[in-house]
Amino acid sequence: MIRNYYTDAFKGGIVPSLVAGQLIDGRVKASTPQSYWKEYCLYIGVTPSSFTIQNNVAVTGGQTLTLNTPDPRIQVGMTVGGVGIPAGVTVTVIAANKTTLTVAGAAIGTLAANALLTYSFSVLPSISLTTISNEAITITNPAQGFVLPISVVEITAVTGGLTNLIALE
Repeated sequence: MIRNYYTDAFKGGIVPSLVAGQLIDGRVKASTPQSYWKEYCLYIGVTPSSFTIQNNVAVTGGQTLTLNTPDPRIQVGMTVGGVGIPAGVTVTVIAANKTTLTVAGAAIGTLAANALLTYSFSVLPSISLTTISNEAITITNPAQGFVLPISVVEITAVTGGLTNLIALE
């Protein structure tokens, strides 16, 4: 039997706080002495990549893009590109039905049904952290499904669509 050090060593996991000024466990950093900070390793759940699909209803102008079926890979903050989509159009809202997307930027032109559209983030995925030693670190393009081998106490920023982070004890 092969023992996996990274998974066997952890006692449990929590969803980390992503609120500015809070430690991973939700306590306020400024009012918690450093000697009481609890350290975690972070599991990177999802690192998004760009993808191209043909799944839209025809559009003639406007700021709304409707999908034929929901696509869970689409996230707020992604840019949308394709014939009939001006440069810089970004998804700002995904409606509860998961098929109606509101976009910002120039109005969508004439867009054929099932046009070839590419969704991506304009920046690489990254996560900025504070370590147990109170050092600031930014990791760019972390591997999906990987546990960061760093003692982390605070997440200060997440960009590029990183999601499903888990703080492991």
